Amino acid sequence: MNLRGQAAEALFEVVQNGRSLTDVLGSLKAEFDPQDHSQISFVLYETCRYYHRYKLVLKELMDKPIKPKDRIIECLLVQGLWELEQPDKPEHAAINESVNATRDLNKEWASKLVNGVLRNFQRQQESISHKLDSNLVYQTGYPQWLTEKITKSWPTQSPDILHAGNQKGPMTVRVNAQKGSREDYMALLDKAGIGSVACKISENGVQLHHAVPVDALPGFWEGRASVQDEAAQLCTQLLDVAPKHRVLDACCAPGGKTCHILEQGVEDLTAVELEPLRLSKVEENLERLGFSAKLICSDINNTEDWWDGIQFDRILLDAPCSATGVIRRHPDIKLLRKPQDVKQLAELQRQMLHKLWPLLKEGGKMLYATCSILPEENEQNIEQFVAETKDAIWTQISNGGQRFPEIDGPDGFYYALLEKRS
Repeated sequence: MNLRGQAAEALFEVVQNGRSLTDVLGSLKAEFDPQDHSQISFVLYETCRYYHRYKLVLKELMDKPIKPKDRIIECLLVQGLWELEQPDKPEHAAINESVNATRDLNKEWASKLVNGVLRNFQRQQESISHKLDSNLVYQTGYPQWLTEKITKSWPTQSPDILHAGNQKGPMTVRVNAQKGSREDYMALLDKAGIGSVACKISENGVQLHHAVPVDALPGFWEGRASVQDEAAQLCTQLLDVAPKHRVLDACCAPGGKTCHILEQGVEDLTAVELEPLRLSKVEENLERLGFSAKLICSDINNTEDWWDGIQFDRILLDAPCSATGVIRRHPDIKLLRKPQDVKQLAELQRQMLHKLWPLLKEGGKMLYATCSILPEENEQNIEQFVAETKDAIWTQISNGGQRFPEIDGPDGFYYALLEKRS
């Protein structure tokens, strides 16, 4: 099967079967050499990013939608439409290879359909673009429900949020302060020919001018630095940990924040994660950096199963969320997330807050964090929790705790610092 057919099959796994793009690409890694895997990854990222855009285009080009059982042909067409809009791609190759892929997919009946739709798009591209140009779904590739929710929540900031969400996020590293200063590490980067600039909001963060393989980072395998977005790095700063503190990292995978806490000299750290495979990623990060922690595989809400009864000085609750602040890094969120998910996630987040609060000492601090930009999961959740919890003090953070994704800057993130009054 050619790359185009395999890319359509992979996209189908996301669209139809709800698998994450990370999972799909991981499964494909053994099947391709690095160059082909890089190529198919790029195609999948971009077609996930703009799938909803091209579904609108297909409505203009087809009298009736493709049947659900033939959704893989829709995936193939979306990839063909995307490729026809790329200025450096030969149009004839995009059409011919898409037609050939129907045979590889055992859908030869669709060859005329694919050929006709893509050739019609060639002829009608300008008129379709003119007709749909004012449609935000067409412009941004965000689903209608999410476009409306972001626009309603942030009417002033929404154009910048939607635009930034379609740009490639920068590669940022966190320097391990136990093994040298940020300035020393930037000197090592410079010596290796890797341009960088110090992050503005993270004390240990360095943003690279261009992404590089982790093997190219000086001392990466010796624990000198870790790849982590600047917004995520801010969590440990806000939590204000000290070496003597007993700390809980709830929902800890993949372990970036876990390791950052340990880099501050903390010796008593408990990290809890529900999924065994994700917990293994935490173990890998700890091993690379030479740290140890008490790792527990459990549902964070079932405190009776894992808590030893000794309260914590600090709790980091990096709660499961819609991940709408990191869509640029995970564009499959546009396809996987559904409107009802936000309400369900908000309920789960509030449950976690209430379950973990008794585990915090008087005078202790809890940092609630999400990589979401939706108020239902963030400010509204915290307002409700504080109203229901008499001994909770909400310490205001600059920007109200809400950060939006920035082009050449941090991801979207939310933070709320809560202190238990004595």
